[in-house]
Amino acid sequence: MRGELKLPNPLSDNVILCAQLLTRNHRDFIELTVEFYRAGEAHSGVLLVRRNLPNDRPARIAHALKCWADSRADMPATFEGVDFL
Repeated sequence: MRGELKLPNPLSDNVILCAQLLTRNHRDFIELTVEFYRAGEAHSGVLLVRRNLPNDRPARIAHALKCWADSRADMPATFEGVDFL
């Protein structure tokens, strides 16, 4: 992980991640997801924002999120993986 970013140990008993995460931080959160899977721990999923969706256009990110959710309409309500918007 990057030196300037200090994340809690997700495998610690003191850390509970309970909400799906929408982030641009691909490197760190893919690494954390791999750690969860290796440890046999469940988590509630990570949605990664592609770099072609600019931060200064939140409506585009919201639209991409809606399209992602709509594409999963026939799938289970839970999402425990990694996916990209």
